[in-house]
Amino acid sequence: MAETRNIGIAIVGGGPAALGLACTLANLPLPVVVLTDAPEKTAAPPQDGRSLALSLSSQRILEGCGVWTALAPHAVPIRRIHVSQQGLPGTMLLQAEQIGASALGYTVPAGTLLKALDARLERAPEVRVFRTVSDLQPLLRPDAYRLRFRYGKRERQLEARLLVAADGIDSGLCRRFRIPARTHDYLQTAVIAGVTPERPHGNTAYERFSRDGPLAILPLQGKRCKLVLTVPSGQANAVLSMPDAEFLELAERRFGRRLGHLSEPGARSAWPLRFRMATRQSGERFLVFGQAALALHPNAAQGYNLCLRDAAVLAELVTAHSDPGTPDVLRAYLAARRPDRWRGYLLSEGLARLFYNDRPLLSLARGLGMAVIDVLPSLKRQLLLGASGLLGRQPDLVRGSPWSGP
Repeated sequence: MAETRNIGIAIVGGGPAALGLACTLANLPLPVVVLTDAPEKTAAPPQDGRSLALSLSSQRILEGCGVWTALAPHAVPIRRIHVSQQGLPGTMLLQAEQIGASALGYTVPAGTLLKALDARLERAPEVRVFRTVSDLQPLLRPDAYRLRFRYGKRERQLEARLLVAADGIDSGLCRRFRIPARTHDYLQTAVIAGVTPERPHGNTAYERFSRDGPLAILPLQGKRCKLVLTVPSGQANAVLSMPDAEFLELAERRFGRRLGHLSEPGARSAWPLRFRMATRQSGERFLVFGQAALALHPNAAQGYNLCLRDAAVLAELVTAHSDPGTPDVLRAYLAARRPDRWRGYLLSEGLARLFYNDRPLLSLARGLGMAVIDVLPSLKRQLLLGASGLLGRQPDLVRGSPWSGP
């Protein structure tokens, strides 16, 4: 019989959501385990892979839970965001000084973020990460989940007072528990590659909308930028296999010449874009988290930033209760996060519905709307605060207080 270990929280998943949640819990006097079927972590992340745009609130959370020190040398501040629509009037310039900050956010390589989260968890005595886990069998007991799984050649057994499904948009745990969800396919794919523009990016991020989807340019270190080119999913393979010159020509046709010619394209990768919202996000000693709970279009960079604020609030609530899986804790968590999550949802879905429609009157209304926001500082400030996660009630980690537990 496998030995049973009693713990506080078991997190199923091995991506940025699961590891980010574990890091916000790392300083608490509460045993936490992360269970993932992902292989052992690699020694070094890829140099030209996917990048994330972290909001100002996310930077504060990562700093407060001891991750930012490792990320800071690789993080590039975003001081301005330029928004426009292809072939139509209307632009909007958002700047950090409009909310009294030195940056609106930071661009960080996804692989570097995962490595920094891993490194933080290795220093956390109350957190254990089990990788290459297989045959996970959860069973609800009166006051805990009993978890049986295989780790290497051995069978292990844990009892957790709270089980968190943070295993992604195709969550196997949610399928097992038959968690209902609203889903749809955007029928778009984000093709991502590093590029070098002719002119310096000046720490400006660009978001340009067209009928085929958005194009984003994110600043990286030096003159390098990350290009995120959204295309109809049926065209994704053709775009991935284009010769470099043809790919750059397509990007310049969609983006224009704001930064001059683009050159030196890196390896391309493709990410199909889908929406998911779990319509039941908690159950008896069970919580749905990360993209398993809410997966959004990346046009407003809300997804992972919302996830980190979710984690910060959950960590605060857990410290105030001896049992993290009680109905009171889960109800309080969902209630506290509802306003911010709805703002993120409405922003992302609103942009998706507003900009991917080429009706002439709507096109003119979009341009007029951007022009109005651009000349109204108070409206622009509210938009920036909401997108940055700085509206409404904020957890200690967002307010800049390092979280060290009770």
